[in-house]
Amino acid sequence: MSHANDDAWRRQDDALKRVFQELYLGRMTEEQAAKRIQHVCSTEFLSAYIANAFSRGWITRFNVGLSEDGDIL
Repeated sequence: MSHANDDAWRRQDDALKRVFQELYLGRMTEEQAAKRIQHVCSTEFLSAYIANAFSRGWITRFNVGLSEDGDIL
């Protein structure tokens, strides 16, 4: 993801990775992670992150409720 303000996006990306790390290591609950993400990331950043992750296959169609034909399940 690139954006006009790359430094701000890089900080948000780093903060999001730290949240995922804490969640993965069991140091944070999903609810705590969600609140932290809302605090450290803008809506614009999260929207771009999710779209990018889906485009790259990091989030599968199954994860978002789509059939093989692209129909909503």
